[in-house]
Amino acid sequence: LIPPALLLLAMSPAIDPTIDPTIDGGDDQSALAAAAFTCWMMKIVLTSAYCGAGVCKITHSIDNLRRGFGSWCTGSTLQAFIFEAMFLSNPSTHTSFGMPTPFSYALQKLHLLNPTLLLMPASFGAVAFETLAPLVLLAPAYLASVPFAFSGLAFHYGIALLQNIDFLSWWSPAYAFLLADPAAWAGEGLFSPPSDAAPLGLLESVRLTYEAAPIRATLSLAYVVVHVLAVIVLRFFPSAEILPLSSFPMFGSPQNLFDRRLRKHFWLTEKAHTTGTLKNYAFSFCRPQTVLPQEISRLPFKYLLLSHGGDAEPVLHTNIQMTARLSS
Repeated sequence: LIPPALLLLAMSPAIDPTIDPTIDGGDDQSALAAAAFTCWMMKIVLTSAYCGAGVCKITHSIDNLRRGFGSWCTGSTLQAFIFEAMFLSNPSTHTSFGMPTPFSYALQKLHLLNPTLLLMPASFGAVAFETLAPLVLLAPAYLASVPFAFSGLAFHYGIALLQNIDFLSWWSPAYAFLLADPAAWAGEGLFSPPSDAAPLGLLESVRLTYEAAPIRATLSLAYVVVHVLAVIVLRFFPSAEILPLSSFPMFGSPQNLFDRRLRKHFWLTEKAHTTGTLKNYAFSFCRPQTVLPQEISRLPFKYLLLSHGGDAEPVLHTNIQMTARLSS
């Protein structure tokens, strides 16, 4: 969510010369309302993105159940994700892309072996957190902004710990809007209600900001409307790529390691899982743009990919000499 954060900051009415209280003619109340307005816009972008991801998991689950497969919330999907993540880690792995993830391998193994006890509740919690995220917009900002920010950051740190995927670097800027939300700190302290005169509510901040800086307010509102529409409309066009607009379908399809009817991909590589290198989702079993099958022989490291299951025949792509042990 870095592009939306940068766009909303660039369009923020709070930096308009007619509002900025550090410039002659600026107004403190208008500046406070404008800052709150920008934070509200980012909260709408953030929570709608989460909701899109949650709805994607629910709709895929319903479709899967109709076809006789499992839902996203059984624990098998997170089990499959963690199983793949363990290709990237070992008992000495305590960081992921430079982020501290202590005892990651031990925690992965614990959760992998207890899908019903640990991963099923985590699955329901993840889907609920994402799908119901927009409800934070209905709560008073002084009560909801900071707790939701810490909950979201913890959510993504858990993903880094168990899946070795770094969402924190890309989603943290969005949470800065919640942690620094003027509406959260306008009272005497955290969780203290602001005075009745403080123009910090969503509708009130929109009205006052539009009156003070109509062009910037209109541009910000227009972007947020386009973002929310994209979350809804792109659900029906899953192959469309219009980043930073998205329906946020990542990790939305239910998985099951032990269901032969589902296509699975098993890969091995000597490549280190480090910043600045190709990611495991850059290879030919993923959506474009990827390393193509005919390009695997040109990789500067050993790589093996076996795709199997489903209705298709097994397919092997590798740049190594297959030994009897590997072939078995």
